[in-house]
Amino acid sequence: MAFTRHIPSLALVLALSACNEAAMEGATPSSMPSDVPEEALMAPADPGETAFCDVAGRRMTLEDCADLTSAMEQARQGTAAFNVPEELMRDETVNIRLSIGFPAETPPDEPEEGMSLRPRTPQEELAGQPGTIETYTPIVGRIMRAELTGDGFHIEPMNPAEQTVSDQTATTWEWAVTPLRHGAQELALRTVVMGVTADGTRYALLPTMHIEQVRIERTAWQATMDTFRDLPEVFKVLTAVLTGATALLAAFWAFRKALRKPKDDPGKKP
Repeated sequence: MAFTRHIPSLALVLALSACNEAAMEGATPSSMPSDVPEEALMAPADPGETAFCDVAGRRMTLEDCADLTSAMEQARQGTAAFNVPEELMRDETVNIRLSIGFPAETPPDEPEEGMSLRPRTPQEELAGQPGTIETYTPIVGRIMRAELTGDGFHIEPMNPAEQTVSDQTATTWEWAVTPLRHGAQELALRTVVMGVTADGTRYALLPTMHIEQVRIERTAWQATMDTFRDLPEVFKVLTAVLTGATALLAAFWAFRKALRKPKDDPGKKP
């Protein structure tokens, strides 16, 4: 039978294959024949090669991913301080400042003359500013971006949102803030450690959010006008009707007065 004749051939093929595998297991890389030079096998990866970068959440070159990873690894917990005026008035502009710095590395037994040479802390940088100095601990990197937002405010930045943080002094941001609504409002400070690739593209790496509750007051005149604006629509309609009726009544009396005015006699000589 044909099937019987093929069995010895199949056994021979399997035996040869097993021998080859055993030979390959005992071989070393230097003894294996290859058309690829050994120097090419030991060469580092091409920096221009693209791969998925966990830090950026997208594919990019290995070099760019390494730059972003380095920026993230160098970031550490820092210090931040900002001034919040104790009382904010609606429609009145105030300046709010945020100062950020790396943590001070001053030994506890450092003499006083050495302390005078250390960098100023964010709290010291804002000393003398109006309002209460609030502090918190954001993640700080070499390049930082800071934004101040709030639904009930008009906020105008006074300097670039992205700045380089120095080891020698605290870095400060400033905004002109105008409250638009009275009552309890929220100001949100968002700081982000930024990473920059070789082509200048910016990536937000490590954000920190801080929310501050503020109280906005209003003048007596503003309160009166707010009361009028908050009246139900029926009272607004009634006010419009009364205003229209008054104007109509005034027109009626003017017309009646005109009818009572005596007419000139046409036969009478002047």
